[in-house]
Amino acid sequence: MNELDKTKHAYNYILDLANGVDPISKQELLNDTCLNNVRLSRCFFFVADILKQVVDNGGLIGKQFKGGEFILTDEFKSKLSTSTVNLQITEFLKPINEIARELGMKKIPTTAFTEWLVEGGYLAEQTYEDNRRRKEPTSQGEALGIITEVRNGFSGMFTAVLYNTNAQQFMLDNIDKIVERWKNK
Repeated sequence: MNELDKTKHAYNYILDLANGVDPISKQELLNDTCLNNVRLSRCFFFVADILKQVVDNGGLIGKQFKGGEFILTDEFKSKLSTSTVNLQITEFLKPINEIARELGMKKIPTTAFTEWLVEGGYLAEQTYEDNRRRKEPTSQGEALGIITEVRNGFSGMFTAVLYNTNAQQFMLDNIDKIVERWKNK
């Protein structure tokens, strides 16, 4: 049993205690036991919430975890894969950064990929009349599989830049170059 599994068990035990249940026998705790005290119950709920955050955070403590240096190992690269659906760059990077987190490394920002794609001529930065700037695929990017799609978001309609399986594979095939450029920036 690894540390994350132990933390999950501890969370379940504390949650049972907070709810007035013996975590071993699953029997309701007697009213006269100190474990049924309201103050202790609130404390158990508090501790259970913290343990849940640690479990949800992959066993890491605190959301401010920055991690160690991002190192592109063979183990790391063996875990990478593409999706069969078109993804925005943040969606594409989510599993990559999850692997980095599991290996105790800091995550790689989306700009590492988008800036590399701009340098390669696959994306171009456009400025609009309201001075908003965004990156859009060039004809070379479109040929690679970088597309746009109008979507309805929280703040209204927007144009999403999406990467198909071919574009995702291209980025994975060049991840060494992307990471090297990002580190040397």
